[in-house]
Amino acid sequence: MTIEPPRFSRPSGPGRGLHFSDSYVKGEHGQFVRDVAQVGSFGASALLVDQPAGDYTTSGTDDLVMCTILGDPVAAAIDFGAGRFAFQSATTPFFLSPARAPSAFAVENRHVARLLAVPMSEVRELLGRHGFRADDELEPLYAGGFDDPFLAGLMPQLGQALAFEGKTGVLLQDSVLVTIILALQRAGGSARKTGLRVTGGLSPAMVRKATAFLMDGIGNPKGLKALAEHCGMSEFHLQRAFTRSLGCSPHRWQFLRRMELACALLRQPQLSVIEVALAVGYDSPQGFGRVFRGHFGCTPSAFREAVQ
Repeated sequence: MTIEPPRFSRPSGPGRGLHFSDSYVKGEHGQFVRDVAQVGSFGASALLVDQPAGDYTTSGTDDLVMCTILGDPVAAAIDFGAGRFAFQSATTPFFLSPARAPSAFAVENRHVARLLAVPMSEVRELLGRHGFRADDELEPLYAGGFDDPFLAGLMPQLGQALAFEGKTGVLLQDSVLVTIILALQRAGGSARKTGLRVTGGLSPAMVRKATAFLMDGIGNPKGLKALAEHCGMSEFHLQRAFTRSLGCSPHRWQFLRRMELACALLRQPQLSVIEVALAVGYDSPQGFGRVFRGHFGCTPSAFREAVQ
């Protein structure tokens, strides 16, 4: 009997989106990348980074990214757009960065990390075959670091599989990668048991209250905790209910409104790019430019030239 390797759909072309590895290697933190390798046939990649303490930002890409801290323990504050959380690798060595979410990290000490990036479209297809909604299943893991002994055992296997070349190597890497994704789904399910389950969305009045708060905070985003307090709900309950009602997370909804406002302001030639950046909540034109380019595929200045 011939055993076929697990396969996902293989989208290609302009709609394929930006790979995390391309963005990271070519960006300002590329100097810290010690190794990068393609993983299997799914468009996934693995990076080994050795970075000093400091602040790091990444643009949102179409990849789901799992980080594993290697070596000495690391302390950091991490923000995926829904408010910062404290990360201590000594107790929770993994964290999961959602696709399409610009990220900010304030890392207190030098660190070596393995980053595994997988196109979110591939993750959705795999879990969908098993009756799971990937975004719902993995959402609890975005709220903080986590530990999972099974995943900890899988990561060395992935490293060993990367040493194999040719069809054998691809098959081994695909098999380990599929197991990692299914293990993440299981870990997300375990995390969900400690939170509230939401069977419905927000009431129309609560939608208006939540979106008005987000609109008021476009120039100075306050995060999920402040929004939850404003609405009188737990962060987990609000995140789930908001997503059910509006089709995306509060962070994503506000991010899209910020980009819409940025486009409107860039059409006004009397405003500088710096003024536009500040108006939509970015402290510097460089940070604004990275996020804008990651979302629209061009710089704010190029957008302005195209619409004048």
